[in-house]
Amino acid sequence: MALLNDNLIAVASEVIKCREGFYRYYKDHTLTSSLRYRIPTRAIGNRLAAALLLDSAGNTLAKLDEIPYSRNTEFRSPTGTMGFHLEAGDIVLTPAIPANGATTLRMVYYCRPGEVTTSLDVAGGNCFTVTAVAGNLVTLMASHGLTTSTKIDIMKKEAPFEYLSIDELPSAAAATTVTVADGSRVEVGDFVCKADKAPKAQCPDAFYPVLAALAAQEFWAGLGSNGDVQRLEAMVFGPDGRGGMMHDAVSLIAPRVEENSRKIVSAYNSVGSLSRYGRWRY
Repeated sequence: MALLNDNLIAVASEVIKCREGFYRYYKDHTLTSSLRYRIPTRAIGNRLAAALLLDSAGNTLAKLDEIPYSRNTEFRSPTGTMGFHLEAGDIVLTPAIPANGATTLRMVYYCRPGEVTTSLDVAGGNCFTVTAVAGNLVTLMASHGLTTSTKIDIMKKEAPFEYLSIDELPSAAAATTVTVADGSRVEVGDFVCKADKAPKAQCPDAFYPVLAALAAQEFWAGLGSNGDVQRLEAMVFGPDGRGGMMHDAVSLIAPRVEENSRKIVSAYNSVGSLSRYGRWRY
């Protein structure tokens, strides 16, 4: 599992390149007099895709621009341009209190895929299948040991096993049930897991062979079997650094041109972005 998890974030980065909607989620913060708001800890690269100001009805009022720290003093006026800079895992608003009636700061980010555990790891108390849903009361396949202080993720039952909820605290928990914030989106067969755990690799199923090959490549690299490493690298990326299993998987999920059989696939240097010396890591 460790080798699979090592390579999952690398696969996720390739998915995001051609389908930006994958792994994209948001977290809302109620605006106060505070300057600082913490970026979600599971944001890939600890970065935001966007920062938005919303009114009390949930309407978007403004998109905030990231301001270089050196220019921060230019945006101090409450009637000036709204923006933010990054500092120690937080975003810092400038000015601190918006003057446009905004009540909510929405952070849009790409969420790191959950760590894959043994499928339906009931013994470890990590992942459970949903067997019934009644309103917000969700029944799980077995006694779970979850409490109202245990953060949970809820994810769909089909690949790519996208999140329905992230880092949620159940409002109530019993032997085999949890009460969630919104049960209307949960279906029988979905998964409830401890936060940042997953029973399946959270990526489109077209990438499963790629993920397996990358994990095998790292395994043989650890044993010093350079021939096997090179063979698998050629299989994944193609003999000349283009094509191969990765290209095929990307082609399957890339958006198609309207009324055209061709797909929009950006050219990329696979070896440069995903070689074993350049992969993203947790």
